[in-house]
Amino acid sequence: MPQLNILLAEDFVPFREFVCGELRRRPEFRVVAVADGLAAVQQAEELRPDLILLDISLPALDGLSAARRIRSLSPGSRIVFVTQEAGPDVIHEALNIGAQGYIHKTRARHLLPVVESMLGGSSDAARHGHQAQFGSDETTMLEAAECFLGSALTANDAAVAVTTWPHTRQLLERLRNRGADVDAAILRGSFVQVDAGELASRLLSDGVARWRPSLIQTIESAAFATQRPRPRVAVFGECASMLWAAGHVDVALDLERVGHQLVDTMPVQIMCAYSMLPFDPDEGFGAVCAHHGAVIIR
Repeated sequence: MPQLNILLAEDFVPFREFVCGELRRRPEFRVVAVADGLAAVQQAEELRPDLILLDISLPALDGLSAARRIRSLSPGSRIVFVTQEAGPDVIHEALNIGAQGYIHKTRARHLLPVVESMLGGSSDAARHGHQAQFGSDETTMLEAAECFLGSALTANDAAVAVTTWPHTRQLLERLRNRGADVDAAILRGSFVQVDAGELASRLLSDGVARWRPSLIQTIESAAFATQRPRPRVAVFGECASMLWAAGHVDVALDLERVGHQLVDTMPVQIMCAYSMLPFDPDEGFGAVCAHHGAVIIR
């Protein structure tokens, strides 16, 4: 098995040692650790590592600034943030820089399957548009949906929310409080609401392949309603998580494969919301990570 180079930038010594220990459980991983952002930039330029793990609150140069420099110096390196920062807007900024992962430090026990999925996945940039958001509670999920869909609506792009009706009501309130003109978007059809429970039932009875054209039509209609050339369509969904939690793993993964196809062929970004609770850290969790271009764990 070929050796894979990983650069870790973390200034807190005990956590740095913990992460190095986790990574070195895989003999094919060669780990280089530094303690500040400037050193991370220098080592990235010199080593061109396969993967770079960055804290955000680094001395000398913060992790976000370091990532911006690294993107130009070592464009082939994949970036995963491992940090105490948990705000959805910070996560959104990190992904816009080009990060493919964002792990809160309290969830660091899930680091290894994320690293393995990042190193084993496709380098196709389009897959970065298919994101998995793992959260511990309903509030975390709604915060992520608000930021993801709100950014699209504020930019006059289209948005599709595949959520349960109770979550949709809460999400609409959050979007209004954020300043997004969600009611006008609903009227013109550029914001579409799909009930996740009803969709899950249809997928189980009809199959994912039969439902795929309907999803494409929904996305195309929302995009057309913006009356803008080449609008982005942001799709936030909790349907795959519902299917997985109910034991319909194959159907959930079929749905994720359709998500891959859509981000490869359409101007769409998809965020799939998952709860941490149903997942085995070594098996189910790793399988879901492998089906996404970016993974966020809060």
